Parts: sequence; C-alpha cells; structure tokens
Amino acid sequence: MNKVNNINFTGISNIGFAQFQREPGAIGAWSKSISMVLKDDLKGNDFSEFKTVLKKITNSPSDYYFDKSSPNVLNIECYSDRSTALMMLNGNVLEVETKTMPLFSYIAKLTRKISNMPENEMIVNRDYVTYEAQKNLIYGGELKLDNISIVNKHDYFNKFFEKNLIKDGAKQVNDFVQNIMNKYFGL
Repeated sequence: MNKVNNINFTGISNIGFAQFQREPGAIGAWSKSISMVLKDDLKGNDFSEFKTVLKKITNSPSDYYFDKSSPNVLNIECYSDRSTALMMLNGNVLEVETKTMPLFSYIAKLTRKISNMPENEMIVNRDYVTYEAQKNLIYGGELKLDNISIVNKHDYFNKFFEKNLIKDGAKQVNDFVQNIMNKYFGL
C-alpha cells in the first residue's frame, strides 16, 4: 500500500460507529457510539478546538479525555430508552445546560463535518482497527475476541469503519444533538 494514502489531512482519523445495548439495560434502550482520533493538521485543528471547548466548560479538561494516555481519542455515545435521551462524551454524561452548550455545538459541528466528509479523506489505519478499536469503539467496554487470528480480528472490526456506516452514524448523532437542543430550547 502506498504510504501517501495513509496521510490524514482532515484533523480526524479512524472514525468508527457502533450501535449496541448496554447490559443490563432498560427495555428498549439503545446506544449509538461514534469514536475517532482527533488531530491538528493542514486542514483542521480538531484536537486543539476540542481542548479549547473543554476549557470553556470545566476547570479539569483532562476529566473529559478518553484516558490520560489517549487525550485525542473522542467517543460520543447517544443513549436513549423510552423515557430518557442523553449524551456522553468519553464516559461523561453531558448535562444539557447553558454551561455545556459550547460542547454540544462542537459535537454538532464535528458530526456535520464527518457526515459531509469525502470518502477519500476518511482515513482508517489498519493497526488502529486491529489493535485499538476493540477498546475505543465503546467507552468503558472492550469488545473481546479471544482465540482469533489477527487477520480475522481486523476483518471483524473493519465493519465498524465502513464509510457509509460512519457517514450515516455521524448524521444520526447530529440529529440526536439537534433533538436534545430542540427539547432544551422548547422548540
């Protein structure tokens, strides 16, 4: 494979999307999770922008990092059941209040960017899919595949990184944010 094709100039790479039910969960409860690695590069300062937004909403931005060793991994989970709809960022429930509006705006902007991203800019690194995706796709849960070859593991996790799935998933997350905002503002 040509190494030039693995260079990312979008500020975002390794975007994955998964739908799942947390166990134990409420009847009819579903989560949608979009995860990615944020970077600063020629076309975007997505990681710096993320850190700037966090500084607006908290005195401890690192509390919102995926983990201390992976501050540039972003996992957004939309949870809904019959009576609740909430959003989590790297495992932190985002309360809908004036203070958190910059973060909701950032997520809406980011998911719009992803849903409109040309497919040739949607870079997914093979090593990421094979070795890191299982712990980054769902915050707080690791998708385990014991006794499986590296090739089969890559093939299994690769389905979460299909470009059409990602674009559709980003639109679903964006719609989720919009619905939360409409409810908050009484629209």
